[in-house]
Amino acid sequence: MLRYEDMFQSVGISAMLEAKIAFAEDFEEVLDRIRRTGSDRVSKELLDLVGKEVDVNTNYIGIIRSKEDMVAFKPDDKIAKAATARQPGAHYDRLSERILGKAYRIPSPGQSGIIERSIPQEEAGDGWGHVYGNSELVVFMWRDAKGEGRCIFDRRSLESGPASVKPVEVSVGRLVRGLLSKAGIEFSDSEIEQFVYRYKAEIAKMKDVMKRFRIVSGPEIRKAYHQESYEAIVGTLGNSCMRYPDCQGYFGIYVENPDVCSLVVLDSEKEGKICGRALLWTDTEGRKIMDRIYVNRREDEELFKEFARNSGFWHKESQNMDENPFVSPEGSAEKISSIVKVKGYFSYYPYLDTFKYYRDRGDNSHLTNDERNGFDYVLTSTEGTNGDECEMCGGGQTLECPECYGRGDHRCDRCDGTGELDCDSCGGVRERECDDCDGSGKGEDGSECSGCSGTGIHTCEECGGEPIDCGECSGGRVECEFCGGAGEVSCPECG
Repeated sequence: MLRYEDMFQSVGISAMLEAKIAFAEDFEEVLDRIRRTGSDRVSKELLDLVGKEVDVNTNYIGIIRSKEDMVAFKPDDKIAKAATARQPGAHYDRLSERILGKAYRIPSPGQSGIIERSIPQEEAGDGWGHVYGNSELVVFMWRDAKGEGRCIFDRRSLESGPASVKPVEVSVGRLVRGLLSKAGIEFSDSEIEQFVYRYKAEIAKMKDVMKRFRIVSGPEIRKAYHQESYEAIVGTLGNSCMRYPDCQGYFGIYVENPDVCSLVVLDSEKEGKICGRALLWTDTEGRKIMDRIYVNRREDEELFKEFARNSGFWHKESQNMDENPFVSPEGSAEKISSIVKVKGYFSYYPYLDTFKYYRDRGDNSHLTNDERNGFDYVLTSTEGTNGDECEMCGGGQTLECPECYGRGDHRCDRCDGTGELDCDSCGGVRERECDDCDGSGKGEDGSECSGCSGTGIHTCEECGGEPIDCGECSGGRVECEFCGGAGEVSCPECG
């Protein structure tokens, strides 16, 4: 049986902050289904908290479809300043140089950071009134292998709010106890237990989500790539460079090779829409290989992996441009060299993440994830490569590295580019409930607990209250293995 104090051992719960409670749509729908049974008070009390201020730092709570007894939340204090630079070229060079001086740098597309401060109109100077009519200028600050960087953006050009913050997982029972306790709502252990049982049952029903997977081929691939088919223009699916109507002509190599190329699609609960997709290849060794996963919700990546396991498919270990490793149907991560035979003559080709090396021999062509298998083109153009022309390097003999876009490094997967790891013991909160008083702040005789001076918490012994250095990167960046950190590669067309 869970105790009230157990709540405060969960990740992030002990850091308190006044917040207006907000639930993700899927979590709110689950609560409403439980409430409609008519015998669950906890679900009703939780729904009544939406929009109310409660002294917790846990917010934007959503379900985790692959884990029946867990939920995900985003800390309010991180949401307040978090931002992501999604639009290359949306910064202001001259203004940044004038105001920021040597601190000014251009962030990489997709770089995460914070909005450090607003730029008053008088500091920006004349000529910027058009921005301040509907928005404002802000300083975007981030950290990477080069240290801190700063750049000035129109706030509208930065993705901010909950979407920019990585969610934290916690058991549903612990989170619910904490929310209700902080809201001053009394409850019994049996009420919480019954709610948890009902919650897990509802998530189990939603696991029928596996029935929403389907595999399409031929012209259906074009439809699934078109952004009008998407549930929402968010997540990696919403940021796909191949989602635009102008890209429909690029997919001939997929459409005309249904024997070796198909598409795994996760249908949305919204009729006629999809919320995820991943290419499915059949290579010359007969392996079914699921390529990079694109989804509206990051947690749905795990559903694709489960679908791959259940179907006997290989799948990518990390959802990026890397050619390897893959995870076998048995669950082992391996580096593989794979060739997919294709046929046909095409004027344009799509951007490819993994099987990007293309040997163009008409009806005897192939795609491969290993350049050692021979290739004529590297299909990493976001504007549709024209295979009939050799304009790759423009005579310069080298190309911007397609793996790191010329930066020479990648964001570290282990620490998600932060350079720091959350402590396994405290989940990055850096505090733990006091063992002497079980978080009450009082001793057995009612006096102030000497172990925590009455606070009910103490510094986490594992991390000492300090961030843990990643150890596998430099400030969140790792050297690009493809170009050896040079940022350039030899042109594969002219050598």
